[in-house]
Amino acid sequence: MAWSFQVAKAFGIPIRVHLTFLLIVAWSAFTWGSRHGARGALFGVASILLLFVSVALHELGHSVVAQRRGLTVREIVLLPIGGVAALDGKPSRPRDELWIALAGPAVNFVLALVLGLGAVGLASAGLLDVASVRAMVPTFSTLLALLIAGNVSLGLFNLLPIFPMDGGRVLRALLADHYGMEKGTRWAAGFGQVAAVGLGTFAILSGAFVMAFIAVMIFFAAGRERLEAAALGAAKGIVAADVSRAPSVLLEPGESIGSATRRSLRASDDVLPVVLGERLAGVVSLADLVVAMRTGREREPVAAIASQAWIDVDVTTPLETLLDELARKRALLAVVHDQGVPVGVVTGSQLRSALQISGLALRAPGPVTPPTGTARQPGVE
Repeated sequence: MAWSFQVAKAFGIPIRVHLTFLLIVAWSAFTWGSRHGARGALFGVASILLLFVSVALHELGHSVVAQRRGLTVREIVLLPIGGVAALDGKPSRPRDELWIALAGPAVNFVLALVLGLGAVGLASAGLLDVASVRAMVPTFSTLLALLIAGNVSLGLFNLLPIFPMDGGRVLRALLADHYGMEKGTRWAAGFGQVAAVGLGTFAILSGAFVMAFIAVMIFFAAGRERLEAAALGAAKGIVAADVSRAPSVLLEPGESIGSATRRSLRASDDVLPVVLGERLAGVVSLADLVVAMRTGREREPVAAIASQAWIDVDVTTPLETLLDELARKRALLAVVHDQGVPVGVVTGSQLRSALQISGLALRAPGPVTPPTGTARQPGVE
């Protein structure tokens, strides 16, 4: 994610902090410092940093279980309003999503239990300053209490059945297990939007504007998921053969980046194959060409910036599976084969267009017949 920097790495997953995270650190330092001076400011910084360690562990819980279920986790990003684990693709089975969703809150409850047992031990030894906790004075006892309460709150809040929060994903997994992923997503997302309106209204009336902002984000995120589910539902029956087409431009590995850029002006695709004879040697995106030109690499061969970010699929591959495979393997291009013979390619932009058309078809008054026929393109392997 842009404007973020890496602070740690666990289980092969980069943990990054967004620069806007510094705002909540400054806010915590100011809030505690205005009441308790420099000691309070230091306490505010320490407490918010430790609380976000719990947030990072929450996201790491999701991520580790996702890895065990065959998904790739690109990164974990900490934001002022929480954390985000960026997964490539989606769980293929409702049961997988159920365990992935539950893993995050489970980590918070385990942390709260461990810290709670530590607090009980300190209290039995007479080392827990209960008075300072009640007065919210910056002491170790207060810090321990805040971390316990924070982890319990994180666990419970995330389990609210508001999609796309963890509880909403649990709800979708349970619904999808009985009614299918499409209906499960639409129903869970619809309920999530209604719940987000209620949460936002309560937050505004209570003066909790941060929670109101979170409710707005939840509302729009749930709406995007609902529309995507509807489009995927309308796209049932559409396969890779229906959306594949011949590449508009074929590049050669030894061709200069400058020449490839000029030829890309005639391209209707945002990703171009690099072909050596009858074999696909790599793929290059238009964005890669632009960056290379800006950095003065126009005389270098295209092979210098070509990547291996493509996948091979069969003509019968469903559109939804194709979308998941491109995301899971972080591929720029799919080469479509018919009985082992390459017949066309599909890019991410083509898939997005197909989904948009599917969404329009869902709302159209009459039936829309998906395109048929396959563009055959020799020389792409």
